[in-house]
Amino acid sequence: MTMSKFDLAFALIPTICFITDGDTIDETNNAFLTFFECDTTETFMKKHRCVCNLFEPRDDFLQKRMDGLSWIEYVVQHPEIFHKALIRSTVFSIVANAYQHAHGTSYVVLMQKLDEKSLAQGKLLEQYKHVVDRSAIVSKTDKRGIITYVNDRFCEISGYRKEELLGKPHNIIRHPDMPAETFRRMWQTILAKRPWYGIVKNRKKDGSSYYVDTVINPIVDCDGEIIEFIGIRYDVTHLETMKNNLYDELEETQKELIYRLGEISESRSLETGDHVKRVAEYSKLLAVKAGLSEHDASLLHLASPMHDIGKIGIPDNVLHKHDELTAEEWAIMRLHCEKGYNLLKSSERPILRAAAIVAREHHERWDGEGYPRGLQGESIHLFGRITAIADVFDALGSDRSYKKAWEDRAIFDYLKAQRGSQFDPYLIDVFFENLDQFLQIRDAYRERS
Repeated sequence: MTMSKFDLAFALIPTICFITDGDTIDETNNAFLTFFECDTTETFMKKHRCVCNLFEPRDDFLQKRMDGLSWIEYVVQHPEIFHKALIRSTVFSIVANAYQHAHGTSYVVLMQKLDEKSLAQGKLLEQYKHVVDRSAIVSKTDKRGIITYVNDRFCEISGYRKEELLGKPHNIIRHPDMPAETFRRMWQTILAKRPWYGIVKNRKKDGSSYYVDTVINPIVDCDGEIIEFIGIRYDVTHLETMKNNLYDELEETQKELIYRLGEISESRSLETGDHVKRVAEYSKLLAVKAGLSEHDASLLHLASPMHDIGKIGIPDNVLHKHDELTAEEWAIMRLHCEKGYNLLKSSERPILRAAAIVAREHHERWDGEGYPRGLQGESIHLFGRITAIADVFDALGSDRSYKKAWEDRAIFDYLKAQRGSQFDPYLIDVFFENLDQFLQIRDAYRERS
C-alpha cells in the first residue's frame, strides 16, 4: 500500500513522535520504533499497551497520573510546564497537542532526548517559572485574547477558578472604570510585537476591584508570527488605593481652600460665605442643564466661588461704602476683575485657570457694555456667562449692608428684562426652565444669622 505524503513525512520526522488517544498508540514514526527496538507499531503494541507504562516513577518527572489527570491530559492542559519523562533511563522532554476528528480526540506527542546540558537548561527554566509563579500574577492568551493559562495567584486575586477562566476572553475581569482607549492602545502595541506596560484596574468575581502593574509580552515563532501573549502582573492595590485616597484628600483640601478664599473676598465686601456656596451650586446646575460635560460642570463648580477674589485688592473705603460710588470710586471697584485674573492666571492648575477666567469675565455683558474688556456675545467665555447669572440671581435675593433683598417677582422680571442685553439669552431660558431646582438650592443654603 502506497504511503500518503503525511504518513511519509510523519515517519521521517527525526524527533521521536507518536499519535495516541491517551491510552493506546495509534501511529509511530521511525525514530520511535528505532528507540524502542521495534520494526512496526504492531510489534510495539504487543509488548506495551501505552508508552505511559514505560514511565519510570521519579520526583519531578512525568508519571501515569498527575494532579488527578492522566499524563496526556496533564501535558496538554499545562503547556507552560517543562514536562520531563524518564524512559529506559533516558530523559525526554514531552510536548503534546490535541486535535479533534470524527472518532474523538487524538494527541500528537513529541519526545525530545535531553542531554545533560539541555536538562540543566530545562531545570533552570523550570526554576525561573516557579519564581515567577510565586511572585507574579500570570496569564496566557491566544492571539484573540482568549485565556489559555492562568496561575494560582491569578485565581486568588480575581476570585475565579481556573475552569471559569480558561477559554474565556480576558475582559472577563475588565473593570468598567478602565477607559476603552487604554485597551485600544494596548492591542495596537502588542500586535506590533512590542511589550505593553501599564497600571490596570480589574474587577474581581465578587464585583470588588484590584490594581495590577502589568506587562504584556507578545510571543512570536521562528517566522516572526505572534502565537500567543503572556501577561505578567504584580498586585499594587494597596499603593493605588493609598494614591487615590491621597488624591481625594488633596482635592478636598483644594476645594476647601477655594471656598475659604472665596469667603475671604466676600467677607471683605461684608457678604457671607453662603453666597459663594450658592453661586457654586447655581453655576454647576446651570452648566449641566446647558449641556456642559460633567467634567466641565464640576470644574466650574470648583472655580466659581472665587469670582470676586480680586476684591481683596480693593480699598476698604471703596469696598465698604454704603452710599453711591463716585465715578472715580466705581473705576477702582471695577478693577477687582483684572486683579482676580492677575492673581490666578499664572497657575497651571485647571481649577485655578478656570477661576481666573470667571474672575475676569463674570461682569462682561452679552451686549458688549460690560467690563473690564467690553466683550460681547459668545466671545465671553461660557464660564463667565454662567457665573454672571448665578452671581446676580443670588446677589439680588440677599440682604446687603447697602440694600434689602429683592422680592422674587422683581428678581425674575429683572433677569427676563436683561435677556439678550446683560445675559446670554439661551442661558436665561435654561435658568427659567429649571427655576424650581435653583430655588431648592437657595432654600438649602439660606443665609445663616
